Amino acid sequence: MQERYLGDVHDFFKYRFLRHLASATSFRIGLNWYLTRPEDVDSPKRKDGEQRFHLLGNDKKQWRGWDSDLFEKLVL
Repeated sequence: MQERYLGDVHDFFKYRFLRHLASATSFRIGLNWYLTRPEDVDSPKRKDGEQRFHLLGNDKKQWRGWDSDLFEKLVL
């Protein structure tokens, strides 16, 4: 996960999956975040993670419906 792509559609699915695991099981989720320099892990010209159509597009109602609390946090 890279800071420059924070909140993209891939993050939505990751967070939603973790929230589902936590609510459907007795698992307690722990994450180990670390900050990297983007140019060390990926080419600066790649835009593969900049997919935020779910936050701005016409179908954002559908995305909000899947997890409104998570959606609102990512919009900020």
